Amino acid sequence: MHEGHEQMFRRRFFVSTILSIPVLLYSETLQEWL
Repeated sequence: MHEGHEQMFRRRFFVSTILSIPVLLYSETLQEWL
């Protein structure tokens, strides 16, 4: 019943991480820290 949930969570985690990278790169606060 719960087969594949870990794989599905991992895929969503990596997709959301990849999509958040450009947002962090264009963030003014993060650019000031770097």
